Amino acid sequence: MRVLIADDQELIRVGFRMILEAQPDITVVAEVADGQSAYEAAQRLRPDVCLLDIRMPSLDGLAVTRLLSGPDVADPIAVVVITMFDVAAVAGARRDSDLVVVLPHWGVEGNPCPTPAQRDFAARLAGAGVIAGAHAHVLQGAGRLGDAYVAYGLGNLLFYYHPLYQPFSSRSGLLRLTILDREVTKAEFLPTVITRTGQPELVTGWQADVARQNAERLRACAGVG
Repeated sequence: MRVLIADDQELIRVGFRMILEAQPDITVVAEVADGQSAYEAAQRLRPDVCLLDIRMPSLDGLAVTRLLSGPDVADPIAVVVITMFDVAAVAGARRDSDLVVVLPHWGVEGNPCPTPAQRDFAARLAGAGVIAGAHAHVLQGAGRLGDAYVAYGLGNLLFYYHPLYQPFSSRSGLLRLTILDREVTKAEFLPTVITRTGQPELVTGWQADVARQNAERLRACAGVG
């Protein structure tokens, strides 16, 4: 699969590229910082999927989505819209996009259970297909909530040891989702551990089995199915 990434924040682009290119069947063919560049690159390169931030300079993600996959486009390109913003933006993105992924910055640091505010906000994000949050620095529960798949917190991707939260801040993971017709049909948690270099390594064998069991237990206080 060939993917184009468009986001005005370089750190977000780098993070998505790192995650996507870790998969053997995904290639990032372009990385741009504004909507006009995203549209032009998509027309030129014809990627299989465009990963677009909603709010970008020149053209926002919704405008680019309409140009690439709107009802009047003869040869549409699949679009996944990413947003870290408000509920209305999510609902608007859902009308024009193949998939809406929301990345909220939420939760209480060190708390493995989502707060009532997190759970309420997730429930109000009507139209989101995937909600993947961060901020707690520890793993939180993941599973289905209505029509969405919610991962309240996947721990840390790039992070140095923090003595206050050890050993939990070093326990992390990647979430591999299979999506068909806007619906998550399969979810796979790949446990990782943050090494002393601040980078994640996949956990294997019995340690991976234990990590998956621990992650499964977190679903209870998250209220997900």
